[in-house]
Amino acid sequence: PPSSSPVGSMHQEDQEEQDAIEAGITFWPTRRIAKLIGGVPLRFDDDALEIAFRVRNAALLRQTLFFSGCICFIAQLISVVAAPANLSLGEGQVREVKFRFLCMHAVPLLASTAPICLRIPEGLVPLFIAFGAACLLLTTRARFAYFFYAQDVHTAFGDLDFPQESDSVNVLNLSLLMFVYFVMLPVRAKLSLIALPLVPLVYLSLSLPVDFLEHGKPRVIQLGILFQVLCIFGLIGRARLETTERILFRRVATTKKELIKEK
Repeated sequence: PPSSSPVGSMHQEDQEEQDAIEAGITFWPTRRIAKLIGGVPLRFDDDALEIAFRVRNAALLRQTLFFSGCICFIAQLISVVAAPANLSLGEGQVREVKFRFLCMHAVPLLASTAPICLRIPEGLVPLFIAFGAACLLLTTRARFAYFFYAQDVHTAFGDLDFPQESDSVNVLNLSLLMFVYFVMLPVRAKLSLIALPLVPLVYLSLSLPVDFLEHGKPRVIQLGILFQVLCIFGLIGRARLETTERILFRRVATTKKELIKEK
């Protein structure tokens, strides 16, 4: 219909403008492949524009890290307060082990203060997330006994009736951690390529050697694979979101230049 032709023309112009902007962005593996199946935006071809984007992104990252750190601090504070209620200290060496285990719960709490008190460089954020994942995993009794005392949980904690330990809380915590990293934190997608295997490897390395985890090693391997799939989908989402952000940033920068020329 004639009435739809202006709309179609505008859509075509917008698409041409978007293609022109994307032509000024370097993608991995290539821009053509990125158009078909998605790719990771690496940088603007214009050095000045890339520097401006990084400065803007760094400021936004500091704000988001502070906000995320506050939420994590509150959640971990509740966990630390609730931990003694689920564990009686006992006597002798067992008492010492259990006391140290309770102190271990304070490590994720202290780690959550880092984004609040410190300026974490963007390149270190993936490593900080991996460190946080390791701290959370070590707050289970079976892992704590194995990695800190090289003993099974029965010997270290003096609990002969200790059942297989559920990992459901850790699975939830790691899933939330990956959601925060890939969705909330504006870390550039090319840095997330480094983070892609980190959380699954941390989970597998801190779980496969340990006995008395729920459903045994087959379940651990299955969860490790699922974490890797989640990270892949998270990276795809982050890459598409960053591509959109870069296109909008380029449009705003171009509009500002045109306004300055008109003045």
